[in-house]
Amino acid sequence: MKIINLGIFAHIDAGKTTLTENILLDSCLIKELGKVDKQTSHVDTMDLERSMGITIQSTSVRIELENTVINLIDTPGHADFYSEVERVIPVIDGAVVVVSAVEGVQAQTVKILSLLQSQGVRILFFINKLDAVGANASAVIDDIHEQLNMETLVMQTWDTNGKSPLVKRRLDESLFDELQAKSAEKQTTSLSDILLQRNIMPVFVGSAKLSVGIRDVLWGITNFIPERQPLAAEFSALVYKVGFQEGGGRMCYIRVFSGSIHLLERVYNIRTSQFEKVIRLYGYDGLKLKQETALGVNEIGVLCGIQAKVGDILGTSDGVRTLSHKPQSLFQINVIPFDVSQSVQIYQALRKLQEEEPSINIRWNAAVKEIWMDILGEIQLKVLQDKLLKQYSLSVFFGKTSVIYKETPRKKSSISLCANIYTSIELTVEPIERGKGVLIQSEVSTDKLFKKYQNVVITNIYKALQTGTRGHEVTDIQVTITGGKSTPVASNSKDFAELAHRATVLALQRSGVHLLQPYLSFELSYPSLYNQNVMKLLAIHQGIIADVWYDKQRTTVLGSVSAKNERGITKKLVTVTEGYGNWISEYSHYDI
Repeated sequence: MKIINLGIFAHIDAGKTTLTENILLDSCLIKELGKVDKQTSHVDTMDLERSMGITIQSTSVRIELENTVINLIDTPGHADFYSEVERVIPVIDGAVVVVSAVEGVQAQTVKILSLLQSQGVRILFFINKLDAVGANASAVIDDIHEQLNMETLVMQTWDTNGKSPLVKRRLDESLFDELQAKSAEKQTTSLSDILLQRNIMPVFVGSAKLSVGIRDVLWGITNFIPERQPLAAEFSALVYKVGFQEGGGRMCYIRVFSGSIHLLERVYNIRTSQFEKVIRLYGYDGLKLKQETALGVNEIGVLCGIQAKVGDILGTSDGVRTLSHKPQSLFQINVIPFDVSQSVQIYQALRKLQEEEPSINIRWNAAVKEIWMDILGEIQLKVLQDKLLKQYSLSVFFGKTSVIYKETPRKKSSISLCANIYTSIELTVEPIERGKGVLIQSEVSTDKLFKKYQNVVITNIYKALQTGTRGHEVTDIQVTITGGKSTPVASNSKDFAELAHRATVLALQRSGVHLLQPYLSFELSYPSLYNQNVMKLLAIHQGIIADVWYDKQRTTVLGSVSAKNERGITKKLVTVTEGYGNWISEYSHYDI
């Protein structure tokens, strides 16, 4: 059977989960449609997901339709969980992107589409909420053309004049005629091949709430998304998610790109260069996991017994798609235990939760004896708080969110330290060009400072640079080991580790440091009638404008802004543009 791995994506409140529920109902996997507002959704299984009415974690379902197996992955729509979306994209072959016929193309939609296209994922659009007040599917389709520069083919006709919208799929002859009108070449191949060759996106319309247009979407999935062909005979897979069983056992969610994996087989992890035995293996049977003896090409499943992490490639890397981009957390917060005696347990539990969500970056600040973590958003905190309480019976609250600053030296500075007359080091720190990171080099002969001790010194310089002089990571710095000595008898690694750490910090203190803050590049699009208010908003929050252009009745502004000031812009943008502004931003660089 043909196997398709499909992701469903949307901006928040576009109706993605309702569409997924309809697909499950139409595929006979459920007997009754789950409702988000009634907290009965079948794909949102966490209590917090149901109570908040949002998807927090990706959920997989296996659907069988005629000669096609669809491994459907429902993804979060909220920006706080965008990293979860990014991890899913490399394992899918096609995507249904849900856009509200009322709100239209949103910033989150644009961001997702850009990522899907960069990974070569086949895209179908579903314009939802055709029944809602203010719905205008034609205007949304125009936006897809103009804002996203995508060529589309609308697969249905519709009428919204009645009590509920009427949707009818267009005949192939009609679709061929439209394609022929757009091209001088005669269309001789299948409709699916033409759309694929010319990179034309099929567009479907409907109302997930009223179960209108769902079968057309399923028809589009099975007809317009091709099965991925393996590029190797050997086993290859990507770990896109990690979870834990009730007993604490690790569950590694994988997509098989080629070959197969069997129960009790030893699998090679490229990152660790180690073989590990698969002690349990699961595939999907509808909404549930089912123990299997093997997983074949294009399947999605779970391996237990291996200690893989998110992003690990198993077997060979041939044909495996990966995302090199990692979400840059620009804000941090301290985790405060209700019971201080539980600090160690809380830290250990959070480290385990970091395996599921690598972006949170848990760390222990030994100087103030506090737990700190990076965050992508406020809702992410509620999720972590809920998991700590329900999974580990640990209660916490959080301090004030702060920007993650970095340090860089102001000027060149040198220092010399010794543990005794036989054990010493000399080093210099100096600033380098922005964005160059950390450079460490040695000018000392290994005859004077043995190679093994130089390695210890370099390792501990890196460690010292993680916390700098004020608790911030140090960047855009060059550290040069300019002198030192060691002897076979009187020198040891512990002394050199302590010297390296102390010398680095003292050299930075002598140099003095600049604090660097994170900046984001942004693209802001809005109706031109709001120009004056938007420009005033950008000026108040010190937005740096790089370019402005006008297209029909919309204005697009490109620029950069500090992460601290971006929050002020995004909070007020909805009011300033009456909800018609689209803001897209991503981490750019650190600067003063």
